[in-house]
Amino acid sequence: MPVDDDLARVRRAAFELVREDPSAAVKELRRLVRRGGDIEILARGALGEILLEQFGDLDGALHEFEAVLRGAPDLAAAEIGRSRALSRSGRTAEAADARTRAVALLLAPVEKMRAGPGEVPEGIEENLLTSIELALEDLDEPDAGPSARARPPDALLDWAQNDRLFDSEDSDEASDDWRRFAALRGLLAARERGLDAGLAAVASVAEAVPLAASCAAHARSLVREAAGDAPGAAEDARISAESALPETNEEEVVRASGLLVAAERTDDAEALLRKALEAARPDARRVFSEALERLPRKPLVRLGVPQQGGERP
Repeated sequence: MPVDDDLARVRRAAFELVREDPSAAVKELRRLVRRGGDIEILARGALGEILLEQFGDLDGALHEFEAVLRGAPDLAAAEIGRSRALSRSGRTAEAADARTRAVALLLAPVEKMRAGPGEVPEGIEENLLTSIELALEDLDEPDAGPSARARPPDALLDWAQNDRLFDSEDSDEASDDWRRFAALRGLLAARERGLDAGLAAVASVAEAVPLAASCAAHARSLVREAAGDAPGAAEDARISAESALPETNEEEVVRASGLLVAAERTDDAEALLRKALEAARPDARRVFSEALERLPRKPLVRLGVPQQGGERP
């Protein structure tokens, strides 16, 4: 069977079959592992991810990731998978070492690009974004031990921001990357130095790009929520969701409405959902209708006496 056919089977198992039948995906990938060669490495990586995320089989996932690394020692994705399997197994010091190595592998091509002109490596933007995500994971394990923290240096983040690393001919792709970068940089700063530092980091990205108001508000909301500022997170989420209508995706509107309810602003949550419902595509209306149905009901008041079970007007 041609290699291209095997690659297509790995991709189908990892991205399609796993949603329908994870056990069938595992069986298919195990068959591909037995074929050996380069396809074995790809199949083992996908298999490790499914065992980890779908089945919680930590030993099985670790076995697959380590087998991948024996064949491809510099594969960052396998080192990331290994770090997560180790972390969930309680082996925090080993997980920290694996994260540190993963970040180094991810950042090597970014640093090379920063050092001078040359061909832009494919996926360089994702490398940097993933390195920040790993830094946040590292901060979630304060007892990981004395090993060096897995973190991209601020100078590299400043370079990515000021040299517009995430600019692209595809404006939608660039916007998504910049929004994600703003949120991740803000979250990292907030975790290390507090809420004000996190908000300042978001503002810095927003000014340098410049970032759309809805994207900046979305990033601020994530930073505030992570820092425990529930009212501020709710308001920024509302601004982000409302200002981007009708393009705002359903998850963001529902998230914003949930934060507003948690901040005791149910009326604002209802107003947002009704605006979204009015502007929504036909296939999204059900999501907003169901979210409206889930809002806390207001008791009817008759003669000054609250009556339970009243319908939402």
